[in-house]
Amino acid sequence: MPNAVYGILAGTIFSFIEMVNELTASLFVCKPGWETITIQMFVEITAGRLPVAAAYAVFLFLASALLAVAAMRLAARGR
Repeated sequence: MPNAVYGILAGTIFSFIEMVNELTASLFVCKPGWETITIQMFVEITAGRLPVAAAYAVFLFLASALLAVAAMRLAARGR
């Protein structure tokens, strides 16, 4: 388990950097009424509604984890 800590930390940092990159790109190209989850999280954080932003973050995490598990199972099936 101690070796996994470094991987988890690196993944967390990478995910945060990617989220910020996606947020800035989305802020430039989004149409009114077509907000992504990261834009909605940004709006909720700037409005001071942290529990709502945390709920969006959990949804985003669970969706990403589900897709990652599905991809790993498909890759394992191909071996």
